[in-house]
Amino acid sequence: MTRSRLALSALLPLAALLAAGCATTPKAPAQEIVWPLPPDPPRVKWVRSLVSEQDLGGGAGRSFRRLLVPERPEDRIDSPTGLALSPDGTRLYVACGPRGRVLELDLARSRLRRVADAEGFAPTMPFDVAVDGADRLYVADSAKGLVWVYDRTGTFLRHVGKGVLERPTGLAIDRTRQVLYVVEGGEAKGQNHQVEVFSLQGEHLRTIGSRGGAPGQFNFPARLAVDAEGSLYVADTLNFRVQVFDAAGALVGTFGSQGSAPGQFLKVKGLAFDTFGNLHAVDSEQSLVQILNARHQPLMAYGGRGYRPELMLVPSPIVIDASNTIYVADYGANRVNQYQLFNVTKEESQGEAPPGASEGKPQQ
Repeated sequence: MTRSRLALSALLPLAALLAAGCATTPKAPAQEIVWPLPPDPPRVKWVRSLVSEQDLGGGAGRSFRRLLVPERPEDRIDSPTGLALSPDGTRLYVACGPRGRVLELDLARSRLRRVADAEGFAPTMPFDVAVDGADRLYVADSAKGLVWVYDRTGTFLRHVGKGVLERPTGLAIDRTRQVLYVVEGGEAKGQNHQVEVFSLQGEHLRTIGSRGGAPGQFNFPARLAVDAEGSLYVADTLNFRVQVFDAAGALVGTFGSQGSAPGQFLKVKGLAFDTFGNLHAVDSEQSLVQILNARHQPLMAYGGRGYRPELMLVPSPIVIDASNTIYVADYGANRVNQYQLFNVTKEESQGEAPPGASEGKPQQ
């Protein structure tokens, strides 16, 4: 990517003309909101914000269906704490932990419904979600110290982590190696700041890390991501860094430090990889997402603090599909923002990053 800057900061159509021959002035198309600012070429654009089924579109079909089955107040994104995508990228799962619900947004059919709510088998505090290659849904229940597992139809299959987990928060699945990673988020006075590793059948395999500030230790770990080679990336939030482990759990390295400059973090949370191998790291304190290349060098950032729908208040989880469509859950704004990475090549992504990036605002 070329030199770039950190970002800091539908109307319904008319049904008919009011009268024959009534003159109308064509409305100019809305200008895209993109990052970074000129003269740098744009790389990320805001697409839409998602709160309810209405934001998915669907037109008359959706409206007719909702006449038959009205939308309930709870069928909305509220205080989102976790995100996951189905293997084909057509379904987005949103965990609304404090609201005790998990939503499935069917992006292809423009439908929204509650899931993981089988009677007697529903999580109390569904903090995060993940989906394996067989379309099984995993839900981290921070209140009950379990990970609930459901099949594609919503049928409860099993628990994972009983007797091992106390307060699970972040989840990640290595679909190739059939491994489930669970962040044990920890309490302020506790020592359970680590990552627990399970097989997808629920067998506990190992524990990664302990509480502390040394390499390989954690202080309130938050989110996880697995790269194409099976390396595990852990957002080590209050150590202001990201730590990398190999598939066997051995520490590979760390990057990041405390601060607001490119490549630094104040509260690093969500992590996800695009198809070029770049890491998108969410900083909830700075209210933006940094993009770092495979050398962990900062390339650019997008988002920025604000109440406008393209901006962020308290972002945390992030997921990216195979078309580089990006979804960022904003806990503070009660929505999921959708962005699109474009105008990028692998050569640019993996080239030398600029020595620094100036501050700026999104183009709009």
